[in-house]
Amino acid sequence: MKYVILYVALFCIGYELDFMSSETVRHSPYESGYILLALVCGWQALNRIMPLRMESGTLVAWGIYALLKVLAAVVVGIFTAPLIVLYNIYKLIVEFRRE
Repeated sequence: MKYVILYVALFCIGYELDFMSSETVRHSPYESGYILLALVCGWQALNRIMPLRMESGTLVAWGIYALLKVLAAVVVGIFTAPLIVLYNIYKLIVEFRRE
């Protein structure tokens, strides 16, 4: 249930902030909400495949690793977000039916 609430909250925050639009390029606020949602879904998908396991390194190496992982999470999340959200909703429905 916590993930479904997180997805809704991030989508609403992205929708309200509409950070993808500028004076020259107009984007739908739905796109901003979806990008925030995709970031979290992509991060979850990447953590299943590639957990954060950098054992040692400099602060610069950690920063580069984190930046690349965030960018990869957005790209992966754009494609996996609908599946991950539907799966979490399915788990929520199954949980409520058990009670």
